[in-house]
Amino acid sequence: MQRSKLDKIGRANPTQWGHFTTATTVVKIIRNNHPHQLFTSLSRNVYQERRKPSRLRFFNDSNKKVGLNCLRNRLTEIFNAIDFDHYPNISDEGLRTNLKRLLF
Repeated sequence: MQRSKLDKIGRANPTQWGHFTTATTVVKIIRNNHPHQLFTSLSRNVYQERRKPSRLRFFNDSNKKVGLNCLRNRLTEIFNAIDFDHYPNISDEGLRTNLKRLLF
């Protein structure tokens, strides 16, 4: 994506920016399996779709609203807007531009 097209999108509000930074961090954690403790925590809330094995779905396992303070329970809202099929194979710069296009 060219810089002129990104400038037309405008600035992100705090919610959009938070979703963007969380999404980039989670994709990098899943791609690299590092840090291992956070990766195992995230993998408890992930399942693969039967028809598209490469597509990951996050779900919320909290029983109360306070459970949304945990990172792994907030990912459902963010990753429902994102098609995760190509992100494990994309470069970091391509990841940033694609997520900006989807979330802003």
